Amino acid sequence: MQLCAYHGTSKSNIKSIEEKGLKPSKGKRQWFGDGWYFFETVYMSDGFKEAKNWVIKVKKNSEWAVFKVCIKSENFIDLIDSEEHKCLFAKVREKAH
Repeated sequence: MQLCAYHGTSKSNIKSIEEKGLKPSKGKRQWFGDGWYFFETVYMSDGFKEAKNWVIKVKKNSEWAVFKVCIKSENFIDLIDSEEHKCLFAKVREKAH
């Protein structure tokens, strides 16, 4: 599967990401643990805007940047089209609370 999606981050991370690539997000605040998180443009959702809003509103950083990346992988969680993945997500959230 190929997925093209957006990753929001602090503007101060641009140079490091361009030179070394994206590092996985880490810490207890990550929905599914350590990993790479992206917003995809689907239906009425704009992945770029979602990634930008994530940095500004959730991470509280007005100095934002958004990277568009295309990934080929079979390892992903699809919260839009997969009922199985939606159920998995619900179980993980239930355990996290």
